[in-house]
Amino acid sequence: MGMEIARINDSVVAGRKTLASLGERLAEETRKALKLPVIFFFCMDVRDFCYLTDETAVQALQAPGDPGEGRRLTNGRLWVARAIAYAIAQKYPTAIQFAMV
Repeated sequence: MGMEIARINDSVVAGRKTLASLGERLAEETRKALKLPVIFFFCMDVRDFCYLTDETAVQALQAPGDPGEGRRLTNGRLWVARAIAYAIAQKYPTAIQFAMV
């Protein structure tokens, strides 16, 4: 299992870039602050869910309706079902990555 986690984490980019000029649906503040890729974290303790820790990413994903407008970070994390995270990744394949913690 440790080798699998290492392989997944190896594919995470080293540097994240801002999204200053893309996305007409995003507020200007969000475009300037958003860093790509958006990273969903898998937690070994919680089997069917993953989470986001970037509040700007949450706001950016909520603009088009993903993962749901009423969701908020709790204790610095927004938990979503893995199926939802995978659907978001399919919708935005170049902007989403997954990592294990």
